[in-house]
Amino acid sequence: MSKDNIKSTAITCKGYDYQTLFGIIILADWLNFPDKYQKVLFKAIDDTDDTPQALDDVICVTKDNKYDYYQVEYSPFPEKE
Repeated sequence: MSKDNIKSTAITCKGYDYQTLFGIIILADWLNFPDKYQKVLFKAIDDTDDTPQALDDVICVTKDNKYDYYQVEYSPFPEKE
């Protein structure tokens, strides 16, 4: 399948699916280890101290107020049909 045959909207949709699945893995891990995070944010701007520090797909705030930022990207394999 050539690159021209792949609809950009389908790639965007797959990308959101991939990000959602990644987020579910984070949430499942949090259920297993409830003391790991204070909160988990999706598609969020970290506005600690009213200064946005990052825009990321998943932000996890640990119990000791440290931040884990995850930028989740999806790229189709061009050679895969």
